Amino acid sequence: ASVDIRSLLHGLQPDPPLLVSHYGLVANYEQLSRAVEHDTLVDLIMAESILGRPDSLHFGLPHDLLPRDSNWNESRGELSKHASLDSCDSSSFSSIPDDLLRLLHDMKSGSLIKDNRVGLVRLYRNSFKGANFIEWCVNEKQMSRKEALETGQDLLDRNLSQQTSREHGDTFSPDRYYQLTEDDENKPLNSGEPPLSHAVSVTELNEQLVRLIQPIYDNICIGRGTVHYYRLTDNDDLLRYLMKCKQLQTVNLSESTADERLALFINLYNMLVIHITYKYGPPTSVWQRRKFVNTTYYTVDGHNYALQSILNGILRSNRRGRDMLWKPFGDQDQRLPLAMPLIDPCIHFAVSTADRGAGPLRAYSVYDIRGQLREQVSDLIGNDEWVKIEHKKKTILVSKIFKWYAEDFGTSNAKILEWIIDHMRDPQDSDKKDDLKRMYLTGEYKIDYLNYDSSFNGVERCERPTLMPEFEYRMRTSSEPLEYSFSIPPTPTC
Repeated sequence: ASVDIRSLLHGLQPDPPLLVSHYGLVANYEQLSRAVEHDTLVDLIMAESILGRPDSLHFGLPHDLLPRDSNWNESRGELSKHASLDSCDSSSFSSIPDDLLRLLHDMKSGSLIKDNRVGLVRLYRNSFKGANFIEWCVNEKQMSRKEALETGQDLLDRNLSQQTSREHGDTFSPDRYYQLTEDDENKPLNSGEPPLSHAVSVTELNEQLVRLIQPIYDNICIGRGTVHYYRLTDNDDLLRYLMKCKQLQTVNLSESTADERLALFINLYNMLVIHITYKYGPPTSVWQRRKFVNTTYYTVDGHNYALQSILNGILRSNRRGRDMLWKPFGDQDQRLPLAMPLIDPCIHFAVSTADRGAGPLRAYSVYDIRGQLREQVSDLIGNDEWVKIEHKKKTILVSKIFKWYAEDFGTSNAKILEWIIDHMRDPQDSDKKDDLKRMYLTGEYKIDYLNYDSSFNGVERCERPTLMPEFEYRMRTSSEPLEYSFSIPPTPTC
């Protein structure tokens, strides 16, 4: 659906009502005109509407200017009926209220959901008993017992929870065990009804995701290689992203270009790493690392994509990854035609591996994706932490990424050095680039590898957050990660 937001200006008086959203407000005619002129208001309304958050956007007035009229909700300072945009199809909006989303968030953050053993044999993982849910709602949410029962039924009716115990029934019962639908490990992380039922283009969806993803990165990425995962617990943009990524189920990949898929799948890879880490915590065993990489996935256009299939199948043109015995996609795999026709080695500087040796996180737009990737590479290889020259030893030290994925950069040291020189930036790195050119032309050099920091990139705040009880740090003996897996340091001291 499209809407001409500029038409909202027509007929407005000098003092229009406030336009309030999660991002802020437009207080007067001048600000409204400026917002429309620069398309910020257009993007805001379209994003909030498409993402199924119409309730996050409303027209209102300051409380001291409210007319004493029954049409106004004085406690919130807003119109009792949200302003509607006739050209938008309200039936396509997600109908999950904000208070229910917050309830789900608090359920997952507290101690309600756990592994419940019933008898000697049955174990319901990540579940809760109906009676415990009612008690939790009464004590933590100040609901009456009747309201708690109605809320439990609402979760079932909206397919946000499902019954795990053997007894079946459509009515929420205190005696049965339930599980949040998204906690079903057999389902994709983006399962559920997408906000829009019809297919959307890759460009349209990716650009909507970019507007959600970049603020998430800005909030949790502090300093080089450090991610504050605990900040996700109160991040509204993450809630919007979790809703919007359901739309991946209906995105139209078959009519996309290679550059469109390149941008989309880099963004999905990085957010899938964050999504898995936030939901399950960092892996602490070989089995967990393999599950992390191979069997936890998003559904995209009807097919499942785990980290392994995104990186090695799509982005690396269906090549065997490290420690893999075969290619991700077989000859008959319907995902094979979607693989990149040619590998762009810049991807290795763009994907997040959740360790400190990886490059910084950023969201990638479809527009000029190759330029964005080249910029990312140039920023990194100009730094001695990625490429360093030891003149006395006539040695060029490079990141181990060039060793692990040598076939992507070239099969010889000379090819790798050519690639590095070609991607260095002028004039900022001119001295370093000139030195590399001189060593390349004379052939008087050898290539060695820098130490790679494979420690987990997450940190905790000084007061241990209760919102992520699964976020435990443990030691791992391996000095190098598996295929974009994790090495976890001890809990940092404050």
